[in-house]
Amino acid sequence: MSLKRGVAVIGLFLAAAWLVSCGMNSEEKRLAAAINQALQTRDLGYWQVDDLDIQDQRQDSTGPEEITTYKVEAVLALDKPLREVRYVDDIGKRVVTRTALAEGEERELTASVRIIRGNDQENVVTTLDEQALPRGMVAEHFEQRFEGWQVIAEDSDEFADLEEELQGKLDDSLSAMAEADHTLRQIQVQLMAARAELAVLEENAEAVGGLGEPMEKASQEVEALIERVEEQEASRDSLGEQVERRKKALASLRGE
Repeated sequence: MSLKRGVAVIGLFLAAAWLVSCGMNSEEKRLAAAINQALQTRDLGYWQVDDLDIQDQRQDSTGPEEITTYKVEAVLALDKPLREVRYVDDIGKRVVTRTALAEGEERELTASVRIIRGNDQENVVTTLDEQALPRGMVAEHFEQRFEGWQVIAEDSDEFADLEEELQGKLDDSLSAMAEADHTLRQIQVQLMAARAELAVLEENAEAVGGLGEPMEKASQEVEALIERVEEQEASRDSLGEQVERRKKALASLRGE
């Protein structure tokens, strides 16, 4: 027996063992095992045959070989829940997954199973309409794909901790932005007062003269305050962008 055929036989044996408790006769169980093995080969092993109905059976002979072809309708059940990405944190290397399709979900599948016997050998060829089956990743697939990352399920304690962390960061940004707004208003008030003082000095200088030095100091103060206003506006705008990013991150995490 070749290694390839040996692996296939072992796979069929294990699949058949899983079907022992199912309400199928021996022929149906064998066909179900062949379909399960084909699903495994196509990286669809999270789908398993739950029930099976033989729609047609045909016998053919070609030389020393006898070929039995079965057309079947199978009901497949999802053995493990399929998950999808809900949130990605590239900096912290964290990915949150949610259930895309729950365990136990069922789909109907049309399949053709050919059993070829001859020369003291038996081969099984299975053709599936696999397009009818949703594909995805189960939990262990995420662990492999995001190796080195923290993979967090949406219904876990880690998810609640992450949500609390992101909410805390958003609250900090909102607080910092409110403080920046308050500081900006204070500087703007100071600038208004400085401009008013400068205007009075300019008016008095025209009338009495001799106010060159006080006017120069007042003008320098106005310029300094204008610069502080511009710097504070830039700081506030930067905090505003940070707030928006953190709002989006939290909304993405919550699926909003």
